[in-house]
Amino acid sequence: MSQIDAAENPLGGLRTRIDVAAYLATSVKQLNILLQARPEAQKYTRFTIPKRKGGSRVIMAPKTDPKILQFKLAGKLDSVYTPRHVVFGFVTGRSIVETPNDMSVVDT
Repeated sequence: MSQIDAAENPLGGLRTRIDVAAYLATSVKQLNILLQARPEAQKYTRFTIPKRKGGSRVIMAPKTDPKILQFKLAGKLDSVYTPRHVVFGFVTGRSIVETPNDMSVVDT
């Protein structure tokens, strides 16, 4: 199984914000500000992009501070999780463009 093995999971020991802040190499104060103190408008930039078939899609892009922590967390998660071979979206080195045309080759 390609899920995270509990015995090898460095995230399993994270119990407090102090643990999480240390794991992400930031301060508890900064983590608290990002998680609770700032309103959403100060954490994300909101904009819309047009859809191909009409309408628009709302995008909430993280501003610098949350983006840095998200990249740190993504790197940590990437180091402990191996996605199944059928997963292509948001996987380092893969693209949805690579998705097989014949989905019957996909096992469940």
